[in-house]
Amino acid sequence: MQFHFSAVLAYLDPGSGSFIVQILIASLLGSALMIKAFWRQITSIFRRKN
Repeated sequence: MQFHFSAVLAYLDPGSGSFIVQILIASLLGSALMIKAFWRQITSIFRRKN
């Protein structure tokens, strides 16, 4: 059985890697800010009412 590997014609320049890192950081920071903004509503779910 023979395997034929074709050439991969994909190229990632340094700008692409930096763009992916920026997207990841922005997603993490956005999630953190969203959690911070709704923290009181989130904790009220778990709080016991007297």
